[in-house]
Amino acid sequence: MPSPPDEEREKQEPIIPNECGRLSRPDPVLDAVLAKSASHSGKGRAETLAEHSGQTRDAVLGVAERIGPAGPLARYPEFWTWAEWAALLHDAGKIAAGFQLQLKRRDKPWGERHEVLSLAYVDLLAAGLPEDSRAMIAAGVLFHHRCLSELSERYPTEPEYEAGWKRKFGFDAYAGPNRLAASDRHAALLTWLAAQLGTSLPAADSGNLWQRARDTFAAAEDHWESVPETDGLVAVLLQGAVTLADRSASADVKLDTDIPLPVRFMDAIAVPYPHQAAAAVTEGHLVLLSPTGSGKTESGLGWASRQLETMPGRPRLVWLLPYRASIDAIRDRFAGYFGCGTDGIGVLHATTAATLLSRVVCDDQAPGPEDAKKVRAMAGAMRLFKQRVRVATPHQLLRAALAGPGYASVLLEQANSVFVLDELHAYDPETFGRICAAMRLW
Repeated sequence: MPSPPDEEREKQEPIIPNECGRLSRPDPVLDAVLAKSASHSGKGRAETLAEHSGQTRDAVLGVAERIGPAGPLARYPEFWTWAEWAALLHDAGKIAAGFQLQLKRRDKPWGERHEVLSLAYVDLLAAGLPEDSRAMIAAGVLFHHRCLSELSERYPTEPEYEAGWKRKFGFDAYAGPNRLAASDRHAALLTWLAAQLGTSLPAADSGNLWQRARDTFAAAEDHWESVPETDGLVAVLLQGAVTLADRSASADVKLDTDIPLPVRFMDAIAVPYPHQAAAAVTEGHLVLLSPTGSGKTESGLGWASRQLETMPGRPRLVWLLPYRASIDAIRDRFAGYFGCGTDGIGVLHATTAATLLSRVVCDDQAPGPEDAKKVRAMAGAMRLFKQRVRVATPHQLLRAALAGPGYASVLLEQANSVFVLDELHAYDPETFGRICAAMRLW
């Protein structure tokens, strides 16, 4: 893809501030190095590697503002620094000429995992950090798409496989007559990343990337073979931070900063019932049993607004119900209570898109392509946890503990949240037991 004219580049690629407050514009040689093709970008155009990496880092900072040092993260004060480094470095391996060719020609698939090559840049730039920091940053980079067991099977690190690493990740295999151009792109990317991270630039004689990637991958295998349970949980949360930020940046979704639930919600009710007034001043966990029609929903909202007053960061309200019809109904009810419209309230259940589609078209009209496009964007934003109030089934959240690395971001987003579990009597014993086990983790 040709580089855009200078005036267009000024519009597309704003100067990005790094963590030290300095400004660093990517070298023009990186204008031709892409991270996303137009068909895989939420912006509707191709994105450069520098642009996407910077926006993923910015998205991680937004997630950090929401969650802060919640739960076990309080014992890992470097967590969000690790997440920021990993977000900036997660796609560095896309500089490979094979990946760049793949973006421009679908008939030329690269066939390798870019995050494995990204480890070379972790090794180059994080060399001065403590060993545990390097291990965590490498984990955030390496695991943002695939789990370690799958990658280990695909990329064995024994000496007899050295030629395979060189063939797959060496510049020589892809650069051909443009070897110098490939080296220029590598030097430009390294310079830009170092400026963004506020770290020193590695020496020019920094060795082969494929060797650094292999050695860092082997170190990751050794490190994560057996670790304390808390370290393992924190690594999963780090994986979730990078994954959530990557997907948000790719979809061009900005996380909401405001929450529609009013502070001191119960003040809006003229004469609350005694159990409602008691719920509104309760700090900490609450179990409420009350007959149908006695205002349990308002009690839950009053209790939730009280908890949100004292929580750090930007906590979220997660309201859990067993049935899709109940979820859809309470979303409308909340929109009326909060005066925010339904767009301010996220929905997570198995048929979210179908529900949203039914809302954007009239009863006597069939949905058109534009309706479907709008709904896909809305549903995608909700699955990226855009809103700070969401209504869901517990099954959607249980996936975070049961369904593998693809749901690590779901687990992270549950940190620093207020949960209201409604209609608990509706679950079968097995599901209820899983919910109780998950509550311990939440």
